[in-house]
Amino acid sequence: MNPKLVKYIAFGIGGLVVVILLVWLVSSVVKSLKKSDLEKDLKREIDEKNLSFDESKYQQMASALLIAMENMTTDEDTIYRTLSELKTADDWKQLQLVFGEKNGKNLISYLIDDLDNSEIKKVNTILSKFNQSI
Repeated sequence: MNPKLVKYIAFGIGGLVVVILLVWLVSSVVKSLKKSDLEKDLKREIDEKNLSFDESKYQQMASALLIAMENMTTDEDTIYRTLSELKTADDWKQLQLVFGEKNGKNLISYLIDDLDNSEIKKVNTILSKFNQSI
């Protein structure tokens, strides 16, 4: 093979690797900014006087929701039951905050990805008691 051709191919592959790494880096930074923006927004919006539970209860609820959505089949009953325990909009926001981001998705993204339209409607009916929705 021609040495000049090998050199051009090597530079081309090297350039492609650099571009891929830059795209990945920018994507990671953007995701980090979005995550921190959501977290900041939730923290700013939550009135702790309106929280119905202690931190461990929100962690328990977030864990139950994650397990319900990560199984091969979604456990809709656990989702409905867990969300029905919430009493205030601040409870809902705190649950989102505690859930955080798992596998690149927040709680709302998980719910939308795992539930069909009728199930999302049921979740929104549950959340509507304190004027919230997904």
